[in-house]
Amino acid sequence: MSNRQQSVILLRKAALAMMVFEWIQIAAGSLEISSNLVLACVVVIPFPFYAALLWPLKRFASDEKIHKYVMGCLAFRAFMVIIGNVFANELLRIAPQFFIGIIAMIIVVKFTPNSFALKFGLAQKGLVIPAVALFLLAGFVPPSIHKTEVSSQEYSADAPNIVLISWDTVRADVLSLYGGTGLDTPNLDKFAARSVVFEDAVAHTPITGPEHAVMLTGLLPPSNGLRANVLSMLPESVITLPERLSEKGYATGGFVSSYPMLGRFGLQQGFSEYNDRMNNHPLLRFKQLSPREVFWSGLLYPLLTGSPKSFTAGPIVQERAVDWLNQLESEQPYFMFLHLYDAHAPYTPTPEFEKVALERINSAQPSAFDKNDATEMAKYRAEIAMLDSFFGDLLVELEKKDPGLENTLLIFTSDHGECFGEGGIHYNHVPSLFEATQHIPLVIHFPKNAGAGMRVTETVTHLDVLPTCLYAAGSDLESVPQDVASYPLQLAYSPNGMGYEVRDVYLEAQQTTLGEERLRGWRTANYKYLISRGGDEQLFDYNVDEVSSLLGEQLQLASDMKATLLNFFEALPIVDGTNAAVSAQDERAMGELGYTE
Repeated sequence: MSNRQQSVILLRKAALAMMVFEWIQIAAGSLEISSNLVLACVVVIPFPFYAALLWPLKRFASDEKIHKYVMGCLAFRAFMVIIGNVFANELLRIAPQFFIGIIAMIIVVKFTPNSFALKFGLAQKGLVIPAVALFLLAGFVPPSIHKTEVSSQEYSADAPNIVLISWDTVRADVLSLYGGTGLDTPNLDKFAARSVVFEDAVAHTPITGPEHAVMLTGLLPPSNGLRANVLSMLPESVITLPERLSEKGYATGGFVSSYPMLGRFGLQQGFSEYNDRMNNHPLLRFKQLSPREVFWSGLLYPLLTGSPKSFTAGPIVQERAVDWLNQLESEQPYFMFLHLYDAHAPYTPTPEFEKVALERINSAQPSAFDKNDATEMAKYRAEIAMLDSFFGDLLVELEKKDPGLENTLLIFTSDHGECFGEGGIHYNHVPSLFEATQHIPLVIHFPKNAGAGMRVTETVTHLDVLPTCLYAAGSDLESVPQDVASYPLQLAYSPNGMGYEVRDVYLEAQQTTLGEERLRGWRTANYKYLISRGGDEQLFDYNVDEVSSLLGEQLQLASDMKATLLNFFEALPIVDGTNAAVSAQDERAMGELGYTE
């Protein structure tokens, strides 16, 4: 056998060795591949990729030096895994699979028959076209949309349509409805004039996925299992609002705009259509791959870092919702859930809205708690003004289906607010249980304009969304499981009102990246008690301020509220919604959205 033939065989063995090493790291590691197309790419692309990687050696290196260069390539491939996991602090965890991979590479290079190596070379050439085809399919064909059949085709002829609209990250106090200035929301204001405005609406958590899960299940985060973005998910055992409405013959459509709202975290349960498609940027699926396991994915990083963030612009999401609405049968009642993320940081309003907001920067109230945040808060207001323009367009489309919304229950709210210096938190909300994040807008238009123009002072929460919708759809609320008391908000315009004067609220901020700073809290009509996982306690008269803790002055009150909180929590049914499959893509997406340190 000539030296050239020996060199060719060695190069093919080296390519096979690096492939085997890579497959071992993937199979034994923590890389979770959520798409079958991406998995096929991971299996097939290394065949032609490693052939192409080693081709310059075959073409330009002398036979005498090829052995040295091959050993260098194998060492470099192994070294990549070491470096990548040193920075990820996971070197000890991956040590067994790493050494198994090294042994496998040695065995492949030393003991693979020459005849097999030659056949492997043919396989490398034969899989070029399939590899390219798979890459294009995975990179450029958008993912499918979750679709299921409605549970029941029978529905009441007079059943109202139900619409739930959530503007992510909108605090109540910036809206003119709640006394804010410097921000024009003419469409929301006009809508509120024929609706019921709830002045003290409270979110239980400042985190997107968990708070929307509260709305869709009627259960607190400990009882529905979804307590943190990406790191937990809604178990199938938890019955959702769209599931209940689907059983009544409702068409159920969900249209969401950010990564924490992906259907695979359980939020698509019960929806006949759930469109969680992020911006269809080429190669976006490959964000879930890590170059320390999948070598060729590292070459895509310059393209992936320039891709859109892990959310979709409001007009795109709203257009999807309207398209779905227009395809429905004219008489079938529908439940439409629309989630818009535009007010979330980073703030990139269109120039016309930004110009107006910046002109009012010195007069807008409330002002930024930290004056250095004033410009960002102005841009935040501009984003909300932009959302209001979308809302006006949506109302036109909804009234085409139901003029005057005579038979439509429309709930407008936000999952949580945003901090602009409160508690030293800037353009973030994850570690906050301040009023800046927990006091949220809630405006409800009831069928036949019931209660139009009312302003309700009693405390309400997102727990009340589910019973309000089910009551409108004719459900017997006694059959709806509750972990704590919740109320159909139709009570607001009933003769006896809500039926209570004071309502305490359980709060939690449990995103696990907060570590010892994870919070639980108890909110009464006047006071808010907070305790961190590390044991730090605070007590605020939140109607006055949330700067000066009253813990030293009100020890007994703090002790009583702590006991109430702990007793309440111990009585809750706890559901484990741990998501064991957190991918590299999940981690990067959460970093882009500010949910990781």
